[in-house]
Amino acid sequence: LSFPESSGAKEKAPNALRARFLGRTMGELGTFAAGLAENDLRGGVAEVAPSRLAVNLPGARAVAPSILKTVGGIRVGIFGVADPALAVELGVKAEDPVVAAKREVARLRGAGAELVIALAPIDRPLARRLARAALPDLVVLGRQVGNGQARAEQVGTTFLVAAAEELQRVGRLDIMLRGQGPLADAGGLEAAALRRVEIDQAAARLDDELKRWSTGGGDPAFIAGKRGERQALADERKRLDAPWSPPVSGNYFTNRLIPLRRSLPRDNKVAAEMRRLDGEVAAINVRNAAPPAPREPGRPYFVGDAKCGACHKAALVFWKTTVHATAWKTL
Repeated sequence: LSFPESSGAKEKAPNALRARFLGRTMGELGTFAAGLAENDLRGGVAEVAPSRLAVNLPGARAVAPSILKTVGGIRVGIFGVADPALAVELGVKAEDPVVAAKREVARLRGAGAELVIALAPIDRPLARRLARAALPDLVVLGRQVGNGQARAEQVGTTFLVAAAEELQRVGRLDIMLRGQGPLADAGGLEAAALRRVEIDQAAARLDDELKRWSTGGGDPAFIAGKRGERQALADERKRLDAPWSPPVSGNYFTNRLIPLRRSLPRDNKVAAEMRRLDGEVAAINVRNAAPPAPREPGRPYFVGDAKCGACHKAALVFWKTTVHATAWKTL
């Protein structure tokens, strides 16, 4: 998303700078594709760059239906679908996202795509309908995703994945294609950890229920079936405790969410550009900042840190070592 969901008039210029920086930087990272969401248009169509993908908005400015690229030796087709409500702002007529997606998946596969990915900043129920009807390999969700999905959701032969909102956690997919056939979710360390928690919770519930049924004279056949379920959970838990290894055959992917932290390696060029951006935004914010309110008789008013130091010298010395003391410089 290029622009925040809500902002005032004073934030318009800083938000435009950030949007241009994101668009320029993402486009320089290599193969780039992004869907179109309502927040991309908050600065107007002219601020949408690079072009977004939305196959169901034909004829819209700054919008293309799809791309077909070779990535890691694999022909990858990527298309987008957008909320049809955006058509009004773009001055075009929207097509049903599911119908448009079905046609585009067939076209991309006919053009040689070995892997087809849908970028879908739409509601999850509509994304599921699209997955069932159009049969892409992966659907990347982009609306109301919260903290993202550490485990993919399977819908037929398609898998739905999602990173976290506002790039708090980015998604990484590692894909192995060995030939024709559907993808399989090979899990991975993070997915295995989540599944272990689910198994432990389900096993605890079953243990309590089996204890209650066994002492209450329940149906023996029913209880035997539940004991079988409990054993199946124990067997799966044992398999998950073994070191993870990739499948030896077939096509598969692993899905991870990676928190964006300062401890991650940084590209020096991008980091320098981010510092320049911070400086430009700071200059705009300082220009727009209101001065301290005028003094009103009988009410507290702004006096500055020097006045505080007269009585609290040690506290002022310490305060000047904190980020709060320099916060005004980064506005």
